[in-house]
Amino acid sequence: MMKEHIDEIPEIIQRDGVVSFKIFMFYGSHGLHGRSADQNSFLMIPEGERYDLAHFEFVMRGIQAAREKFPELADDISLGLHCETAEIMTAYTKMVEESGEYSGLEAYHHSRPPHSEGLAVSIASYLAHETGLPNINLLHLSGKKAMEAAVRMKVAFPHVNFRREVTIGHLLADIHTASGIGGKVNPPLRPREDVEALWEYLIAGEIDWVVSDHACCKDEQKFGEPRDDVFVAKSGFGGAEYLLAGMVTEGRKRGVSYQRISELTASNPASRFGLHSKGEIAPGKDADIALLEEGEPWIVRAEDSLSTQGHTPFEGFELTARVTDTFVRGNHVFTDGNVHGDPKGEYLFRPTHTK
Repeated sequence: MMKEHIDEIPEIIQRDGVVSFKIFMFYGSHGLHGRSADQNSFLMIPEGERYDLAHFEFVMRGIQAAREKFPELADDISLGLHCETAEIMTAYTKMVEESGEYSGLEAYHHSRPPHSEGLAVSIASYLAHETGLPNINLLHLSGKKAMEAAVRMKVAFPHVNFRREVTIGHLLADIHTASGIGGKVNPPLRPREDVEALWEYLIAGEIDWVVSDHACCKDEQKFGEPRDDVFVAKSGFGGAEYLLAGMVTEGRKRGVSYQRISELTASNPASRFGLHSKGEIAPGKDADIALLEEGEPWIVRAEDSLSTQGHTPFEGFELTARVTDTFVRGNHVFTDGNVHGDPKGEYLFRPTHTK
């Protein structure tokens, strides 16, 4: 977030085993949930510093310097970018609010227009080229324009090792099918044609992984006053419990193989983020296994979820696959619809194990 953090990157890698970093490009004049008039207060950065394109460049230079300092770790060190353009969003948010033409998730979509993502993807990619940083992850691309830009950048800068990510939310829901403004998220959910475009890119092999982007927010924290005002609601929602079920339900419909779903949800991200003990069922790997049952339709209801979030944008969606059992390092932690035993989570110093 600030200049001194860039100097700490080598220490964070060596001392803490952190090899992946992230930039939120829209924080320039936008807060997490909407406009922010005072960047320094919102970001808690010192007077005289700015979180802007120049800062992004210097972050990239800092990460590339760390890759050069630790050549044995270079393949595992990467930078992810949330690609939206603050100036575009600020102008369009004002226009949308003043016009009153749209409401709910449709208004939020128009306030953070798709070309804002495309422009940010292009800027991020050129900065990667300029700074010589090859490992770039373009995160939660939400629709056709973002993906078009990302694929163009792959062609323009073939020496940059891009990875492209989408979320299960953007693959399942659109601005009309999501259950109310609980579907507010950044980047926004888009119209149905964007959902279908993402599936086309996924099937064409242009998407590297699919994530939950799990960001739970309880009802009393999610919604503001008035409750139906999308611009005062918080951004983000839980998605982890619907990731595999949604991918199998919608993916298999479109001819996506189980192997491809496994790559998109497990092996590809594990490989990129230095989690070499994860992502595959093989000798020497952690026995992290999810069992799914397919065929029996079921309806998503927030009241049936183990999450305390209390709402979901997938309310009423019909899915045809369900996770029945989950194992963490061989420990049977989920079965019969409930979590069992003591927590088994461990901090993973990355990169884990050798390739």
